[in-house]
Amino acid sequence: MPDASAPVHFGPFAFDPSTGDLTSDGAQQRLAPQVAAVLDLLIRRPGEVVTRGELRDALWPDTTVEFDQGLNFCIRQLRMALSDDAAQPKYIETLPRRGYRFVGQLGPREVRETTGVVPVLTDPVFAGPPRYSASLAARLTFVVAVVAILATVGFLARRQTRADLGGPSLAVLQFDAVPPDSSLDQYRLNLTEQIVTALSAERTKELAVMGPTFTARFPGMQTEPESLRIALKATHSLSGSLRRTLTGTRVFAQVIRLGDRRHIYAAVLFDSTNSPERMRAIAENISRGVRNVILDNKK
Repeated sequence: MPDASAPVHFGPFAFDPSTGDLTSDGAQQRLAPQVAAVLDLLIRRPGEVVTRGELRDALWPDTTVEFDQGLNFCIRQLRMALSDDAAQPKYIETLPRRGYRFVGQLGPREVRETTGVVPVLTDPVFAGPPRYSASLAARLTFVVAVVAILATVGFLARRQTRADLGGPSLAVLQFDAVPPDSSLDQYRLNLTEQIVTALSAERTKELAVMGPTFTARFPGMQTEPESLRIALKATHSLSGSLRRTLTGTRVFAQVIRLGDRRHIYAAVLFDSTNSPERMRAIAENISRGVRNVILDNKK
């Protein structure tokens, strides 16, 4: 069993369970707390099945409604961070209706030359072809995380001051796929980031925006409003859902005023092209509606 206080190495990755940092080839990303906790539990029992019940008891002991969606979200986030494939897993294997198993080999970390041409390994057991896809995915994930942090940290730092003055703050949650659809995972991530970017582009002194960097541990539309109000001191939440249709993707967005749990905004839009331009237009449409209902029509 890995030492609970020490970073764990597997493949090109180093994972520090004390901070949630996952590093690959010098690129570092900080996993959301529950995502990191799931990885930590799996790594502590390499090769063993960790049942869904065990994961629920360890991480979601007080709820049954949020568990399935929360755990599925964590596993999807881990697979994206590790560039893992559910069909041919290198690290996390799914055992349907039972649980998950860490199938990676723990040990010395793969170290690459700065040229990225020849992998230099600290142990020959890892010898094999270079895994450029994992490195590239880690770097892209890191860049996205940095952008999200830069777009939200400044607003979070000012959030308490605005709260003291009665100013609004908005928690933007990851959109849900209804029904669950792994093919929509990347779309959900990109759309949420586009919305946060659009919301943060204007009137930043009037509205504090908290994106997935701060809301990843909350399970989308199933989140209890009071938990957002207490944990993040948010006054409003933005959540939504995505659904595949015969002609494209249906996007539903809603804003809840957390103090009285009233729905004060809802919109349904359609993406028939799945193009970056259409996604950006949808994000800007939602952000305009949200700013309008929160800032211009305050009651």
